Amino acid sequence: MSGGVGGRRPRSTEDRGRLSLLGVATVLLALALLPPVGSLARRYAFVGAVQFGVFATIVPALVVVAAPWRTAARGGQVHAVVARLAARRRRHRSVGFGVASLVAYLAAAVGWRVPPSVDALVRVPALSVLEAVTLVGAGLLLWLELVAPEPFAARCPIPGRMALGAVAMWVTWIMAYLLGMSHADWFPAYHHVAGAGLSLIADQQLTAGMLWLLAAVAFVPLLFASLVVWLRSGDDPDEELRRLVRVERRRRWAEPRRPATGRRLS
Repeated sequence: MSGGVGGRRPRSTEDRGRLSLLGVATVLLALALLPPVGSLARRYAFVGAVQFGVFATIVPALVVVAAPWRTAARGGQVHAVVARLAARRRRHRSVGFGVASLVAYLAAAVGWRVPPSVDALVRVPALSVLEAVTLVGAGLLLWLELVAPEPFAARCPIPGRMALGAVAMWVTWIMAYLLGMSHADWFPAYHHVAGAGLSLIADQQLTAGMLWLLAAVAFVPLLFASLVVWLRSGDDPDEELRRLVRVERRRRWAEPRRPATGRRLS
Protein backbone atom coordinates (compact mmCIF):
# COMPACT_ATOMS: atom_id res chain seq x y z
CA MET A 1 0.00 0.00 0.00
CA SER A 2 1.49 3.31 -1.08
CA GLY A 3 2.08 6.04 1.45
CA GLY A 4 0.79 8.95 -0.63
CA VAL A 5 -0.78 10.17 -3.84
CA GLY A 6 0.77 8.54 -6.87
CA GLY A 7 2.65 6.03 -4.75
CA ARG A 8 4.97 8.60 -3.21
CA ARG A 9 6.27 7.87 0.25
CA PRO A 10 5.48 10.47 2.92
CA ARG A 11 8.38 12.59 4.03
CA SER A 12 9.95 11.61 7.31
CA THR A 13 10.17 13.99 10.24
CA GLU A 14 13.93 14.21 9.69
CA ASP A 15 13.48 15.20 6.05
CA ARG A 16 10.88 17.83 6.99
CA GLY A 17 13.28 19.27 9.56
CA ARG A 18 16.07 19.36 7.01
CA LEU A 19 13.85 21.09 4.47
CA SER A 20 12.91 23.64 7.12
CA LEU A 21 16.59 24.45 7.63
CA LEU A 22 17.01 24.76 3.86
CA GLY A 23 14.15 27.24 3.95
CA VAL A 24 16.00 29.19 6.63
CA ALA A 25 19.11 29.26 4.42
CA THR A 26 17.04 30.54 1.49
CA VAL A 27 15.44 33.27 3.61
CA LEU A 28 18.83 34.37 4.97
CA LEU A 29 20.24 34.54 1.46
CA ALA A 30 17.31 36.65 0.27
CA LEU A 31 17.48 38.95 3.31
CA ALA A 32 21.20 39.52 2.75
CA LEU A 33 20.64 40.53 -0.87
CA LEU A 34 17.44 42.58 -0.64
CA PRO A 35 16.76 45.87 1.16
CA PRO A 36 17.12 46.95 3.87
CA VAL A 37 20.21 44.77 4.48
CA GLY A 38 21.41 45.11 0.90
CA SER A 39 21.08 48.89 1.09
CA LEU A 40 22.67 49.21 4.52
CA ALA A 41 25.62 47.11 3.33
CA ARG A 42 26.49 50.03 1.01
CA ARG A 43 26.43 52.50 3.92
CA TYR A 44 28.14 50.62 6.74
CA ALA A 45 31.09 48.26 6.45
CA PHE A 46 29.92 46.07 9.32
CA VAL A 47 26.62 45.32 7.52
CA GLY A 48 28.65 44.38 4.47
CA ALA A 49 30.61 42.00 6.71
CA VAL A 50 27.35 40.41 7.89
CA GLN A 51 26.33 39.99 4.26
CA PHE A 52 29.70 38.43 3.48
CA GLY A 53 29.43 36.02 6.42
CA VAL A 54 25.97 34.87 5.35
CA PHE A 55 27.22 34.18 1.81
CA ALA A 56 30.53 32.56 2.73
CA THR A 57 29.73 30.50 5.83
CA ILE A 58 26.15 30.43 7.12
CA VAL A 59 24.27 29.57 3.93
CA PRO A 60 26.76 26.92 2.65
CA ALA A 61 26.92 25.29 6.08
CA LEU A 62 23.12 25.12 6.40
CA VAL A 63 22.69 23.73 2.87
CA VAL A 64 25.30 20.98 3.27
CA VAL A 65 24.25 19.98 6.78
CA ALA A 66 20.48 20.24 6.27
CA ALA A 67 19.92 18.98 2.73
CA PRO A 68 18.43 15.44 2.57
CA TRP A 69 21.20 14.19 0.29
CA ARG A 70 20.49 10.49 0.92
CA THR A 71 16.84 10.90 -0.08
CA ALA A 72 17.84 12.99 -3.08
CA ALA A 73 19.97 10.15 -4.47
CA ARG A 74 17.07 7.73 -4.93
CA GLY A 75 15.38 8.82 -8.13
CA GLY A 76 14.39 11.63 -10.50
CA GLN A 77 16.49 13.99 -12.60
CA VAL A 78 17.84 16.15 -9.78
CA HIS A 79 18.32 13.06 -7.65
CA ALA A 80 20.27 11.34 -10.43
CA VAL A 81 22.74 14.25 -10.47
CA VAL A 82 23.32 13.79 -6.72
CA ALA A 83 23.78 10.04 -7.20
CA ARG A 84 26.36 10.58 -9.95
CA LEU A 85 28.26 13.09 -7.85
CA ALA A 86 28.28 10.69 -4.92
CA ALA A 87 29.55 7.84 -7.10
CA ARG A 88 32.27 10.07 -8.55
CA ARG A 89 33.42 11.03 -5.06
CA ARG A 90 33.66 7.35 -4.06
CA ARG A 91 35.87 6.66 -7.09
CA HIS A 92 38.15 9.68 -6.58
CA ARG A 93 39.10 9.88 -2.92
CA SER A 94 42.14 12.01 -2.21
CA VAL A 95 43.19 14.65 0.30
CA GLY A 96 44.07 16.83 -2.68
CA PHE A 97 40.40 17.50 -3.39
CA GLY A 98 39.95 18.87 0.13
CA VAL A 99 43.00 21.10 -0.23
CA ALA A 100 41.78 22.33 -3.62
CA SER A 101 38.35 23.19 -2.19
CA LEU A 102 40.01 25.09 0.67
CA VAL A 103 42.20 27.06 -1.77
CA ALA A 104 39.13 27.94 -3.87
CA TYR A 105 37.23 29.03 -0.76
CA LEU A 106 40.07 31.18 0.56
CA ALA A 107 40.60 32.76 -2.86
CA ALA A 108 36.92 33.74 -3.01
CA ALA A 109 36.74 34.87 0.63
CA VAL A 110 39.92 36.95 0.62
CA GLY A 111 39.20 38.24 -2.88
CA TRP A 112 35.87 39.72 -1.83
CA ARG A 113 37.21 41.26 1.39
CA VAL A 114 40.22 43.16 0.03
CA PRO A 115 39.60 46.95 -0.10
CA PRO A 116 39.23 47.26 -3.92
CA SER A 117 36.52 44.57 -3.97
CA VAL A 118 34.64 46.05 -1.00
CA ASP A 119 34.77 49.53 -2.55
CA ALA A 120 33.48 48.11 -5.85
CA LEU A 121 30.55 46.51 -4.00
CA VAL A 122 29.67 49.89 -2.50
CA ARG A 123 29.80 51.70 -5.84
CA VAL A 124 28.13 48.93 -7.92
CA PRO A 125 25.44 47.23 -5.79
CA ALA A 126 24.66 44.67 -8.53
CA LEU A 127 28.04 43.05 -7.83
CA SER A 128 26.57 41.62 -4.61
CA VAL A 129 24.81 38.99 -6.74
CA LEU A 130 28.16 37.88 -8.18
CA GLU A 131 29.61 37.92 -4.67
CA ALA A 132 26.79 35.67 -3.44
CA VAL A 133 27.21 33.20 -6.31
CA THR A 134 30.97 32.83 -5.93
CA LEU A 135 31.02 32.71 -2.13
CA VAL A 136 28.11 30.29 -1.79
CA GLY A 137 29.53 28.07 -4.53
CA ALA A 138 33.02 27.97 -3.00
CA GLY A 139 31.50 27.47 0.45
CA LEU A 140 29.46 24.49 -0.72
CA LEU A 141 32.55 22.82 -2.17
CA LEU A 142 34.42 23.27 1.10
CA TRP A 143 31.59 22.16 3.38
CA LEU A 144 30.96 19.03 1.32
CA GLU A 145 34.56 18.08 2.11
CA LEU A 146 34.25 19.05 5.78
CA VAL A 147 30.95 17.28 6.52
CA ALA A 148 30.65 14.64 3.75
CA PRO A 149 26.94 13.91 4.33
CA GLU A 150 25.62 10.59 3.09
CA PRO A 151 25.74 9.38 0.35
CA PHE A 152 28.88 11.48 -0.27
CA ALA A 153 32.02 9.67 0.85
CA ALA A 154 34.57 11.52 2.95
CA ARG A 155 37.72 12.08 0.91
CA CYS A 156 39.78 13.26 3.89
CA PRO A 157 40.22 11.59 7.30
CA ILE A 158 38.70 13.39 10.27
CA PRO A 159 41.97 15.11 11.34
CA GLY A 160 42.41 16.39 7.81
CA ARG A 161 38.89 17.79 7.73
CA MET A 162 39.47 19.47 11.06
CA ALA A 163 42.64 21.07 9.68
CA LEU A 164 40.78 22.35 6.61
CA GLY A 165 38.04 23.89 8.75
CA ALA A 166 40.53 25.42 11.17
CA VAL A 167 42.53 27.05 8.36
CA ALA A 168 39.36 28.50 6.79
CA MET A 169 38.29 29.91 10.17
CA TRP A 170 41.69 31.29 11.09
CA VAL A 171 42.16 33.06 7.76
CA THR A 172 38.86 34.87 8.35
CA TRP A 173 39.93 35.70 11.90
CA ILE A 174 43.28 37.05 10.65
CA MET A 175 41.46 39.36 8.24
CA ALA A 176 39.24 40.50 11.11
CA TYR A 177 42.24 41.06 13.38
CA LEU A 178 44.12 43.15 10.82
CA LEU A 179 41.04 45.28 10.19
CA GLY A 180 40.15 45.71 13.86
CA MET A 181 43.65 46.74 14.91
CA SER A 182 44.10 49.23 12.07
CA HIS A 183 43.41 52.94 12.40
CA ALA A 184 43.63 53.56 8.65
CA ASP A 185 40.64 53.86 6.34
CA TRP A 186 40.51 50.45 4.68
CA PHE A 187 37.40 51.14 2.58
CA PRO A 188 37.37 54.69 1.15
CA ALA A 189 34.03 54.12 -0.60
CA TYR A 190 32.28 54.27 2.77
CA HIS A 191 31.82 57.92 3.72
CA HIS A 192 32.00 58.60 7.45
CA VAL A 193 31.05 62.09 8.58
CA ALA A 194 32.47 63.20 11.91
CA GLY A 195 29.73 63.54 14.52
CA ALA A 196 27.09 61.85 12.34
CA GLY A 197 26.45 58.12 12.61
CA LEU A 198 29.22 55.59 13.14
CA SER A 199 32.78 56.79 13.10
CA LEU A 200 35.37 55.20 10.84
CA ILE A 201 37.07 53.33 13.68
CA ALA A 202 33.80 52.11 15.21
CA ASP A 203 32.55 50.84 11.85
CA GLN A 204 35.77 48.94 11.16
CA GLN A 205 35.86 47.44 14.64
CA LEU A 206 32.26 46.29 14.29
CA THR A 207 33.20 44.83 10.90
CA ALA A 208 36.03 42.87 12.51
CA GLY A 209 33.68 41.63 15.23
CA MET A 210 31.09 40.44 12.69
CA LEU A 211 33.72 38.58 10.66
CA TRP A 212 35.06 36.90 13.80
CA LEU A 213 31.60 36.00 15.14
CA LEU A 214 30.11 34.55 11.95
CA ALA A 215 33.20 32.42 11.26
CA ALA A 216 33.09 31.13 14.84
CA VAL A 217 29.36 30.32 14.65
CA ALA A 218 29.93 28.21 11.54
CA PHE A 219 33.27 26.50 12.16
CA VAL A 220 33.62 26.06 15.94
CA PRO A 221 30.68 23.60 16.28
CA LEU A 222 32.02 21.65 13.30
CA LEU A 223 35.51 21.38 14.79
CA PHE A 224 34.18 20.43 18.23
CA ALA A 225 31.85 17.73 16.84
CA SER A 226 34.61 16.31 14.63
CA LEU A 227 36.99 16.19 17.59
CA VAL A 228 34.43 14.35 19.75
CA VAL A 229 33.78 11.77 17.02
CA TRP A 230 37.50 11.26 16.45
CA LEU A 231 38.28 10.82 20.14
CA ARG A 232 35.40 8.41 20.70
CA SER A 233 36.29 6.24 17.73
CA GLY A 234 39.98 6.02 18.55
CA ASP A 235 40.63 5.45 14.87
CA ASP A 236 39.50 7.23 11.78
CA PRO A 237 36.27 5.48 10.66
CA ASP A 238 36.89 6.40 7.04
CA GLU A 239 40.28 4.72 7.07
CA GLU A 240 38.78 1.72 8.86
CA LEU A 241 36.17 1.35 6.13
CA ARG A 242 38.83 1.51 3.44
CA ARG A 243 40.86 -1.11 5.33
CA LEU A 244 37.91 -3.48 5.46
CA VAL A 245 37.35 -3.07 1.72
CA ARG A 246 41.01 -3.86 1.02
CA VAL A 247 40.87 -6.96 3.23
CA GLU A 248 37.75 -8.20 1.47
CA ARG A 249 39.35 -7.71 -1.93
CA ARG A 250 42.48 -9.59 -0.90
CA ARG A 251 40.35 -12.42 0.49
CA ARG A 252 38.50 -12.79 -2.78
CA TRP A 253 41.72 -12.85 -4.80
CA ALA A 254 43.25 -15.40 -2.44
CA GLU A 255 40.38 -17.87 -2.79
CA PRO A 256 41.17 -20.68 -5.24
CA ARG A 257 39.07 -20.49 -8.33
CA ARG A 258 36.98 -23.52 -9.13
CA PRO A 259 37.58 -24.95 -12.58
CA ALA A 260 34.70 -24.73 -14.93
CA THR A 261 32.83 -28.02 -15.22
CA GLY A 262 30.75 -29.32 -18.06
CA ARG A 263 29.06 -32.43 -19.18
CA ARG A 264 31.12 -35.06 -20.95
CA LEU A 265 29.96 -36.10 -24.35
CA SER A 266 29.22 -39.82 -24.38
